[in-house]
Amino acid sequence: MRYALARSAAPAAMRREMQDQLNNLAQEMSPLDAGFRRRLAIVFNAWREAAATVLREGQTHGSVCRDVEPADAPVSLIAIVEGYASLAKNAQYPKVMKAGIRNVVGWRRSPRAPGNRKRG
Repeated sequence: MRYALARSAAPAAMRREMQDQLNNLAQEMSPLDAGFRRRLAIVFNAWREAAATVLREGQTHGSVCRDVEPADAPVSLIAIVEGYASLAKNAQYPKVMKAGIRNVVGWRRSPRAPGNRKRG
């Protein structure tokens, strides 16, 4: 499953930097400013909606299982991505992020309909 940030035309390194900044803002600034927290929630909601749209499209085309709930599944993906970003930042150890990427790819494959479990 692709999410909004991954679908952008920005180079991969720039997307990673944007993801790091989003994670930093969410964790460090949200508790300090309610208005900022509300504005950041708009960003996360847009991310969830973009992922939900991709899942719905996949269900329409038969590549995503019908039992996947498009409105709920993106919350898990975002939590996984944000969690690994935080763990990798703290560990300062590349293997942490590599493990995270493997798990995100595994999660990405899990909602696929039978017969659509090809690599990638």
